[in-house]
Amino acid sequence: MSVRRTPALEAALVRASVVHGLADYYVDCVRPLLGMPKTQWPRCCGRGCEPCAETLINVASAVYEALGVDGALGLPHEPER
Repeated sequence: MSVRRTPALEAALVRASVVHGLADYYVDCVRPLLGMPKTQWPRCCGRGCEPCAETLINVASAVYEALGVDGALGLPHEPER
């Protein structure tokens, strides 16, 4: 299941990615985080991964803030077909 794509979500995701220095080709790496509870988000392993989980988390958190949602449980998903 994927998070429902709305113009507000897309704009927030682009803005947050720019602010946190996440390259545009990594933006889709943030989407899975937006669909899961924060307790399931990965943590930085300290091995210099690109992109670092910390950056992905910062972008996802900024998206939640921009949308004015808590995000503890993730964003609404697209209905299954």
